[in-house]
Amino acid sequence: MIWYLQFFFYGMGTTRLGDTYGFASWAIHMAFIITFSNLWGIVFREWRGTSAGTRALVWAGILALLASTATFGYGSWLVPIAKS
Repeated sequence: MIWYLQFFFYGMGTTRLGDTYGFASWAIHMAFIITFSNLWGIVFREWRGTSAGTRALVWAGILALLASTATFGYGSWLVPIAKS
């Protein structure tokens, strides 16, 4: 059910982004799926028992995804400026 709903909400989000930002939708969608699933695992202690290095790598990956999403969003914001 959750797997189906993620595509349902992805479709809704894509239509709201419009043609100008449509290219960004899949990258943002996948980044948030990965980020959310890892945060879910941290909250429910699924990473318990792993080494400190592994947990640090997970956090580094989450931060990299958030930074890349912010960069992607900033680049998408610049698109209308570049067209004018």
